[in-house]
Amino acid sequence: MMLDGIGLFKGITAKMNWLDQNQRVIAQNVANADTPGYHAQVLSKPDFGAMMKMSEGTSAHLQMASTEEGSNLGTAAISTDAKAKAGKIKYEASPDNNGVVLEEQLFKANQNSTDYQLATDLYRRNAGMLRMVLQGSSGR
Repeated sequence: MMLDGIGLFKGITAKMNWLDQNQRVIAQNVANADTPGYHAQVLSKPDFGAMMKMSEGTSAHLQMASTEEGSNLGTAAISTDAKAKAGKIKYEASPDNNGVVLEEQLFKANQNSTDYQLATDLYRRNAGMLRMVLQGSSGR
């Protein structure tokens, strides 16, 4: 079944790809937890407004609505965790000036895994519904 052209499946696939890359960044942070001077990296949230744009040549475009000023400023770049930690309580101090807090990274890995499972479940359920509709209409 060709699902590449359906916006919902494009969005879920994009989210799953981002979660895959995010897991790699988290794993890199954990792997460098003892590296002197290493600072944890963060994969910024993607711009879902750009992902959901209609294809070129159509007159309709989806617009992202912002409920808070500055709420849709995400980029697909990797940045240091220093910005993300602004205002957070620091749980541990590292003697080698390492910026990786293992507890935070493990929490992020768990959340990432949960989000990935949700995305795969949504993909599977929506593909199943689409399959039922197509089979039901051809069986009559």
